[in-house]
Amino acid sequence: MKKKFFSILFFLLLVNCAFSPVNIKNQKPVTFAKIEIIGEKEIIFDLEKKLKLQINEKDDRGYILKAQVFQSSETSATDSRGIATEENLKLNFTFQVYDKSNTILYQDNLFKNKKISISDNMNNNQQIRDSEKRILLDGLVDIISFRLKANLN
Repeated sequence: MKKKFFSILFFLLLVNCAFSPVNIKNQKPVTFAKIEIIGEKEIIFDLEKKLKLQINEKDDRGYILKAQVFQSSETSATDSRGIATEENLKLNFTFQVYDKSNTILYQDNLFKNKKISISDNMNNNQQIRDSEKRILLDGLVDIISFRLKANLN
């Protein structure tokens, strides 16, 4: 009985703790005067679409985003015949944010990786890589968005 009571009390205290993120009311959307991303075109297209970065060349703050995004993969396991059975897929995003006077305001190097099983079926392997790449990119987008908002507001 006591256990049940304390569980309910703990739950009510946790739910009603009135937590709210710091400075949520004062945040302005991050806008850039210029964005330059170098890397694989397909990844850049998906990244720009998912990040939803606002570009305004007339913005007073005039942030400039320069970034490099690339994918790499390496064999992490082989079978007794020497054929790869597992691959480590890595998505890397390095970026710098400059102000109008070309001073670096923020820079970061982010990456996500995932081990994937591969088989003798090349078409299936490519579909798996593409699917996992999209999942990794979604994770990177969340981190990039948070870091930009946290460091530029």
